[in-house]
Amino acid sequence: ALPIYYRRIVGSIHEKKALVLFMVDLLDLPNSVIPDLTEIVGTNKHILVLGNKIDLLPGDSPGYLKRLKGQLFEYCKEAGIHTNGNITDVHLISAKTGYGVEDLISKLQRSWKYNGDVYLVGTTNAGKSTLFNSLLQSDYCRSKASEIDRKST
Repeated sequence: ALPIYYRRIVGSIHEKKALVLFMVDLLDLPNSVIPDLTEIVGTNKHILVLGNKIDLLPGDSPGYLKRLKGQLFEYCKEAGIHTNGNITDVHLISAKTGYGVEDLISKLQRSWKYNGDVYLVGTTNAGKSTLFNSLLQSDYCRSKASEIDRKST
């Protein structure tokens, strides 16, 4: 279960227009899937599921990435996260090595653009801080920062 203070902080986005990047630790499935996520963040949110630590899983057979994405989606559905069609996509990434992060950034730039805030949520040790630091260095955050800078001058 999530600590009360974490629920309160994450719950503050309940009424905001926001995209939720839901980070899941692939080495801790299904335990790192938060069952009542949509109740916490709001049922009107777009959720992009990020299966992190893909670099630590062995590629056991052809098509394993597709099967893993499908299984992660099913775990999220079973946990009630997709009840209103909230899940817009599932990405497999490694926040540590950068695998899949560029694709994620491209997806954010194409689909979400800057239509609202983006929140990165997940359980302890899922890799949120590592991904956050990568996003801060990315074109996604830099282009938004320069846009804000232009507006302020």
